[in-house]
Amino acid sequence: MATRVGFVGGPSSAPSPTYASVCDGDGHTEVLRVSFDPKIISYEDIIAEFWDQSGSRATKARASNQYKSAIWTTTPAHAEIAHESRAKFASSLKALKGDDVSVVTEILPFAEDPNDPATG
Repeated sequence: MATRVGFVGGPSSAPSPTYASVCDGDGHTEVLRVSFDPKIISYEDIIAEFWDQSGSRATKARASNQYKSAIWTTTPAHAEIAHESRAKFASSLKALKGDDVSVVTEILPFAEDPNDPATG
C-alpha cells in the first residue's frame, strides 16, 4: 500500500493548487490518495477503515472545500461499495445518536490532474 497527499477538485482557473491557494479558498480539497494491491487488502477493508477513522468528522459540514469529508472513486464498482458503506455507516450512527444525525461525506468520481502530485 502507498499513499500520496495533494489536492483535488477546484476550478479550472486554479490548475496548479498550492497549500497556500487551498487555504485561501481556491476550491480544492486536501486529499490522501491510497494505492493498494487488492490481493493483499480489499477496497471494502480500506473503506471500513475510512469510516472508523473519520467518525464524527463525517457528520459535520465544512464551510470550505479544503477539509470536507469525501471519497473519490476510480471505478463504478468502487463507487457502489462506497455508497453502500456510507448508507451502512449512516444507519449505525442513527441507531446510536438518533435521526437528527446525517452523514455529509460526499462520494465523487475521481479525475486525474497532471498538475497535482497526489493525482497525476
